Amino acid sequence: QKINYVISDDETLQDILCSLSIILIDTSSSCIRYAGAGDLPLLIYRQQQQIQERIQHNGILLGLQKDAAYTDIELTLHKGDIITAFTDGLIDMKVNDVSTTDYDGFALYMQALLKISTQFTHLEQALKKHSFIDDATLLWIK
Repeated sequence: QKINYVISDDETLQDILCSLSIILIDTSSSCIRYAGAGDLPLLIYRQQQQIQERIQHNGILLGLQKDAAYTDIELTLHKGDIITAFTDGLIDMKVNDVSTTDYDGFALYMQALLKISTQFTHLEQALKKHSFIDDATLLWIK
């Protein structure tokens, strides 16, 4: 909320759309606290069950509303769970010269890759085979 307040008050930032993801990890309790502002939903791959969860936060983009409220979501992690956060550059693509955005397709792709292997090198090699039309950032926490 403090970051949103500062951005809302700064005239030089009024026309800039800003998203933010904050993930606090407590390794002693295996819990995370997550807050988001206009970001894409996190993916959590639950290795023991071989399922993937989508964690959506309802925080709006920073700077849009000075008094916007942001809250945390608390989640428990289990051995082998993997958190994936990423920018829209990974879900924006060109298909037959038409730009499209496909979050669901990327989420299914990630789940299929993780069912084969949870090693980062496997994921890295698979993603290098694709060309992206925008900047692409992926945060992978295992």
